[in-house]
Amino acid sequence: MQTRIDPMQTGSVLTGTIIKAIGGLYTVESPSGVFDFRARGIFRNRGQSPMVGDRVQVKNGVIDQLLPRKNNLIRPPLANLDQLLFVVSMYKPAPNLLLLDKFIAIAEYKQITPILVVTKADLEDPAPLVEIYQKAGIPVYVVEYAIPRTVDAVAACLSGKVSAFTGNSGAGKSTLLNAIDASLQLETGSISEKLGR
Repeated sequence: MQTRIDPMQTGSVLTGTIIKAIGGLYTVESPSGVFDFRARGIFRNRGQSPMVGDRVQVKNGVIDQLLPRKNNLIRPPLANLDQLLFVVSMYKPAPNLLLLDKFIAIAEYKQITPILVVTKADLEDPAPLVEIYQKAGIPVYVVEYAIPRTVDAVAACLSGKVSAFTGNSGAGKSTLLNAIDASLQLETGSISEKLGR
């Protein structure tokens, strides 16, 4: 049985993972629970910034040390990813393959597994797109919400992995995440014909 550590107790050291970062306040998930902390000013002096995904040590109620990263992205600022899921819509917005290829190359360079998730397949045939990326060795999931097993397949690929979702506004990231976990209740919106987002 693991002993729970009080992260505010003098001399206590807690190790965990940053799961949220807003305005200099970092939410850390640890075996002792989920807590909010500030980071020591020394990180700023070193030109370092804690990121979501960072493994950290907390001492005396503040983030005291960043543990080594296996990878990181600058935009968005994320660390220690196993895989990056690119959510691509077949229709409004249409896929921008040049941009997609660029981001897949960055993921590969950072040793992050790229995964393609295709949405709105009921509005445009995804077969040509699927064939291109499967031939390139990229795992591809086509999501159709009327067929629950297609959502279940994406959920299964997340198990035991540190993952992030990315894609254009309107591609269906929030809709997909809500389908995977209804408790998230992420806000979704319609696409502006004028702005395309």
